[in-house]
Amino acid sequence: MGRRELARLIDQQWWCWGRDVCHPEGNLLLRLGLCRSRPPVPSRDGTLYSARVKEHAAIYLWGFGGYYVEEALGGLYIGRSGSFAPRRSERPDAWGLHSSDELIAHSRPLQPRDLPQAAALFEGLARWVARYEHWLAENLGLEYRRHCLESWKKKPVCAARDLAATWEEIARKSRRLLGASPATPWHPWHAMLHQLHCRVRHHAWNGSL
Repeated sequence: MGRRELARLIDQQWWCWGRDVCHPEGNLLLRLGLCRSRPPVPSRDGTLYSARVKEHAAIYLWGFGGYYVEEALGGLYIGRSGSFAPRRSERPDAWGLHSSDELIAHSRPLQPRDLPQAAALFEGLARWVARYEHWLAENLGLEYRRHCLESWKKKPVCAARDLAATWEEIARKSRRLLGASPATPWHPWHAMLHQLHCRVRHHAWNGSL
């Protein structure tokens, strides 16, 4: 899968989450355990859903994109519309952000030095999406996801039965998709220094809110 197809898949996945939010039996994102935070001013895509992925990682989702963060690596913002153009941020969380303009303001385009960390973050995000689709298939069956895609006005880039496996493949190929060389070094002390830097920035962010 190339970057163009990946951009289309992201658009498709976010459409599916929009259907999950409106499920007749209740919001499926909340059912899975995500927390919801509504924007101070009502907006179509500004509601934030968040979940702790593991001890030091979290995912944040809006209608316009997602933010995946790990304490030792920083964060990665993925926009829904347009081309596949991830952005890096040192922000330790996404609380209080409810628009794509805010996410763009708090992030930057990827630089060559960002690629190893960005690839690791994108892999984490993709694996979380794969686990979500596995959970959905096990609890609601594939017919539900097929119905979601039938109601989409665009042509799906991936069939319902292949969604989880496709995101798993994307996770495995995250380095290539982001253009990171397999030989790019990423040493343990880089993570420790970055973690210290993030903690300093965490206090700065909190103080500015």
